[in-house]
Parts: sequence; structure tokens; C-alpha cells
Amino acid sequence: MTTFKHEALQYKRCPNLDEEHSGPITALSFNRDGNLLSCGGEDGKITFWRVGDGKLLHVLQSSKETAISCLSWLNENQLVAGSTTGFVFCVTITEVELKCLLIVTGHSTVLSSIDANNNTTQCATSAADELVIWAHNKGTNWTVSRILDPPPKGVDDGDARINVVAMRWSYRPNILAVSYTHHGIVLWDVSDGRPIQTIKQNGANISLSPSPSSGLSKELMAVSTSSRGINLYDIGKTGTLIGNLSSKLEHQDILSLAPCPVAFVHDGEAVISGNPSGKAPIWDVETRSPVQHLRHENPITSLSVCFLFCQIHSTDTHIKVHYNKDTDTFYVATAQKVPQEFDEYRSEVAIWKTIDIGAVKVVPIPSIH
Repeated sequence: MTTFKHEALQYKRCPNLDEEHSGPITALSFNRDGNLLSCGGEDGKITFWRVGDGKLLHVLQSSKETAISCLSWLNENQLVAGSTTGFVFCVTITEVELKCLLIVTGHSTVLSSIDANNNTTQCATSAADELVIWAHNKGTNWTVSRILDPPPKGVDDGDARINVVAMRWSYRPNILAVSYTHHGIVLWDVSDGRPIQTIKQNGANISLSPSPSSGLSKELMAVSTSSRGINLYDIGKTGTLIGNLSSKLEHQDILSLAPCPVAFVHDGEAVISGNPSGKAPIWDVETRSPVQHLRHENPITSLSVCFLFCQIHSTDTHIKVHYNKDTDTFYVATAQKVPQEFDEYRSEVAIWKTIDIGAVKVVPIPSIH
């Protein structure tokens, strides 16, 4: 894998994908191989794009009353999608056709989050206070394996309503990290439904780093909230706070900072995040300094926030990241809601990929004698 050296490795923007959605994009997701990108929208569409050349392969259309709220790939050719009606669709895709399976989840409200465990046949779905763990057989024969209990209550929680903000599978077996609006972040062992660790940080969006087996000595969690910016925790054993990125933010970003979802890139050596000015900064984890900003051509309004892929539908920008081991290339996909006339919006989706500028040779100018 290419070592993360920000002086030599930079992201270059590829041409935008053609406009296909009639409304804002609500979710983005790369497949496991990184050759397909799926986009979900408020218009009820799921579009499938080939990353290499930006070609639109398929369009799946649900009813116009059903918006797509979240996406997650099970493997290289099967996608699960959550909807505002509480249902989950499992889609199998090939170059020539789509097959769609409707899974009756029993959720009573909008699916807020969905995350497939790529190392097992587990998939987690959430809607408000409901959190269900599913087992499946290659995208078929879906069964409920566990319904997680409400999170442990603290002395400051009172009668606050339980609501899932975000969730991510750990790289450790059966461990699911769940962020709640008023009940902090809980790491669950889904094999027995037992909470094993709690971090008292409410309303946070979260991302987990690669496992220690990938070269890191610890498993990190990046946590973003409106009041504390972006915190880095060691969740391998104690949940210790080891650093904060918000001190490096621009002053205007701190004043209006909303919880920005974050994602680890470059094998955990860097973090990509968002901020209210519409930039997507990439942070060096070791130095905790921003090393590059991904920018859209069209500016984002002062009230909007550049968000990473998550299940908050009022945001104006979504981002998803992927590393392709075969080509040793990192990809970032961004979707922006661009204002138009008469309170209308169009969606703009771009793909960014890394280029190794360190490989460029410097040729000296011949001296004049």
C-alpha cells in the first residue's frame, strides 16, 4: 500500500458524473472492489455507476413517496438500501441486470442507518430507538439474529428519548459501535447483546480505523460533535481520548461547527472530515494537522456543512471513501446539493482519486556558459 506522505500523495478530481437524480443525494457507497459507486436520493432512485469511466449502469426506482435514506454494500455485487418507509431492499447487480429483494424489517419509522459487516454475514439496521442485527446467506434468507436493548442510562440522561445517530462495525468480531443522541457511544458485543464500553459523548458521528493487524498498534475511533469538534479515541481497551483535531480548524468553522461525520483513509494514517465552509479537509493523524482540502467548484452556503456519508438528510454534501488494493489507489466520492432558481436543487457527484506526485522527476535547466 502507498504510504501516506501528504507531500507526495494528493487527490485529483475526476469529471463529474452525469446528472440523473432529480433531487438531493442522501447516501453514497462504493462496493467492496471499488469499481462501482451507488447513489441514493430523495427522488427514490438508486443509481449505479462504473467508477473507471463514470458510466451509468443501472437505475432502480422506488415509489416517489419513498426516499432512499442509507446504503451499504454486502460484497462486490450486492447492496442493501434503507428507505424512509422503514423497509430494506437488497439489490444484486451485474453488468446486464438488477435483481431486487424486499426485506420486511419491522421498523416503524425512517431507517436512519445501515451497516453491513464485510467480514461476516451480519448487517445492522436502525430507526429511531430500534436497532436490529440481521443474519443472511449471501444476501438471501434474511433472519433477525438479535434486537439490541436500549443503551445503559447515565445519571445525566434522565428521560431523554433514545435515538441512534450513527453506527459502525468494528474490525474485531461481533463488536458494533453505536452513537446515540443523548446516551453517548456504546460498543456492543452482538454475540450476547452485552455493552462492553461506553464513551460519554452525545449526538456524535463516528468512524473506526483499520484493525491492529493492518499495521496499527491500536484501534482508533474518530468522533465528531458540534461542541468538541473531532476527537480521536483508542477503543481497543479503555476508550482513552488521545487527541483532538478541532484546534486546527479555521475560526469561522469552529463558530458554526455541526457534527461532521468522519472517515479514516490511508490505512488509518489520515482522517477526512467536513466543515461549514464546504471544504473536505484531510488530516494527518500523527501531526493532527490538515494536509489537503477537497473543494467543490460551486460554493456551499454559510449554513450548510460538508458532510461525510451518513444518515443525516438535511446536509448539503455527502462523501464516501474507498481504497482499491489492486491499483493502490484511494477514491473519494462527493455529492453536493447545488441551489437553483425557485428553491430548486440539483445534485453534483464527483469522484476524486490519489495521484503520486512524488514520482515526478525534476529536470534541471541547463546552465549557460
